[in-house]
This record gives sequence, structure tokens and C-alpha cells, in this order.
Amino acid sequence: MAAIGAGHAWPSIAFWGEGQRVMVLAKADPPGVMGPVRFLQDALSFVPEQSFETAVDTLLKAVDGMLAGEDRDHFRSLIDALNEERKDANVSAWRRLEAINGFDPDEAPESLISTLLRLSERFGNADVEEAAAAHPGVESVNIINRLIEGSASDKRFAEVDFTDAVRSVSSILPRAGREPWRMAESAASRLRQTLDVGKGPLLNGRLAELAQTVRNVLKTRQQADDVAPYGVRLASEVGQRVLLRAHWGHDRRFELMRALGDAIWSEISPLGPLSQAGTERQKFQRAFAASMLCPLSALKNYLGEAEPNADPSDEDIAAAARRFHVSERVVRSVLVNKRMMDRTRIDIPANLAPAGTPFQDIADAA
Repeated sequence: MAAIGAGHAWPSIAFWGEGQRVMVLAKADPPGVMGPVRFLQDALSFVPEQSFETAVDTLLKAVDGMLAGEDRDHFRSLIDALNEERKDANVSAWRRLEAINGFDPDEAPESLISTLLRLSERFGNADVEEAAAAHPGVESVNIINRLIEGSASDKRFAEVDFTDAVRSVSSILPRAGREPWRMAESAASRLRQTLDVGKGPLLNGRLAELAQTVRNVLKTRQQADDVAPYGVRLASEVGQRVLLRAHWGHDRRFELMRALGDAIWSEISPLGPLSQAGTERQKFQRAFAASMLCPLSALKNYLGEAEPNADPSDEDIAAAARRFHVSERVVRSVLVNKRMMDRTRIDIPANLAPAGTPFQDIADAA
């Protein structure tokens, strides 16, 4: 991608994977750029992974037909090597872990990838890849091991059992091709119907009952000195154990619902990271937690917003946060994502839009 524009008009474009989808992001040239061509439109699209791979294969075949001589021989050797790696499940798994941890092929420490592959035998590829994406780099495996080893004795872990809750929404578990937030909202709506709680706030007692845990885990707690870089849901002998890192009660409620969302997404897999990564799984968790604790219809009714473009005041947002026992950030996120509030009133994730370059499609996706 870095060399493709040499001598040709080419937009500022990037690709990155999100499990079953590939995100394609193009940015417009800033005003004042001089040249024969200026790209005017920002764009953000999601493409099914299989469609993306098919398109890349088609491109490679087209390039092969345009080359001749030594260039063609060298190109074909690269394509042959690529295809051999794609056929070998072990090599493919190695390459995926390299990429997730931010390394080019054959650049990652062998001990790092080997240890992650051994963890995959215990927890499964999807769970370990998600954990690596939560904190990529040379320390990723050490963090995973530390969380696993501490789960049995660390008092910050809460004993829960999501089995009954997951069973009640089993018919709408994640399906390929659907946006994570749509699946999350459907799962939350179904679960609320099962609980027969209407659309109002969920109090701690009901949340504890849903998670089959004690209410005390949702109370505000003193911040621990050794804070892990992300939370986690781990299988235990009697159910699951969840590391709730948050200090304030309303944030702990949100984390607990994220953990339940992860159990729904993964059908209670043994290892479920709760991170700030931009993967589909993490997006599902966050959207599920927001929909469970602060449903849009109930929020609109409380705010009394008759017009979809109305802009609630900061005081309204604070009152709604108290009403639904969530942080103001959750309320703002719901309002922005549903276009009930201007996007400038909530931060755009730094990994999607660098400071000074906000634009419509990225803000909507965030």
C-alpha cells in the first residue's frame, strides 16, 4: 500500500480486519492540496472477509497477466509462497498471531507466538486472538497468563453464572454478516423481555440475579494498585469468574453487562477479554451493555425528546445517567450513535480519527 501510488493518482486509503469483515477507510485530501487530482470524499465501508480475499486474488491474477520475464517469475514465487501458507492451518494461525500483535511475517519473537499457540489449544483460537488484540505486542502473552493465574485468588474477580441468561437468547446469537450493534440490540431486547423488566432502569438486585452473583460486586470499590490493562471473563468450576476493573458502581454495572454480552457472543467460551479494542466482539459487548442498561426508547421517553435532531443539555444528560445508573459517557454514546445529539459532544476514538480530522463516516462508525 505504501508504494502503490508512485506515479499514479491514489487516495489515502487503509484496510484492516474485524473478524468476519474488513474495514475500508478513505480520507479526502485537505483543502489547499495542489495537483492534477484531488480526492474530495471521505468514505468508510465494511466488506465481508471472503469478498475481500476474492477481490485480492482477482487483483493478483490480473497483475500476473501484466508481467513478463524475471518480474513475472519473482511475482509468481511470492504468490506460490502465499498460497502455500494459506493452505497450511498451522502457518496461517502463526501468521494471524503475528499480525494481531503488530509484527510483520517472521518478525515476532518465536517464544511469543509459540506460547500463544499453546494457549490456543486450551482456550481456542478465537479467544486467544481476542486477548492478543486487547493488548498487542511482546507483553500480550504475559498479561494473559497473569490474568489466568490470578483468577482463582484475586478478590477483584466476581463469581458469576451466565448460563441461564445466554440460553434465553440462544436463538439470536451472533450471525455472520450482521453488524455487531444490531445483534447486540436484538440480544438485549430479547433478554429484557425474558426478564419482564419493561424498558426502565435495571437495579443492582436484578442485575445480580441475572448474573447469578451477589449485589456487593456492583458497589463502588477502592481502586487497586495493580490494574490489568483489560478485564476478562474466565471459566471456573462452578460458572465463570469476571474481573471488574472499574472503581465506580455505574461503571462496574457496565462491565458486568459487557461480560454477559461476551458470553452471549462466544456461547460462553472459556476466555473472554473485555478491552477497548475495535474488534467486532468488543463492539458487540459495548453495544449490548448500553442497550441493556440504557435502552434508546426509554432514554428518549425520559428526556422527552420528540424531535430526532433535538440536542439535550448537559444537565439532561447528567439526569439521565443518574436515572439509568450509568455513566454520562454511556448516555452520550447512545444519543450520538442514534443521531439524537451532535457528534462533537462526544470524543471520537483516537485510533479512528486523529485530532483535527473529524468527519461524518468515522464518527458514525465510532
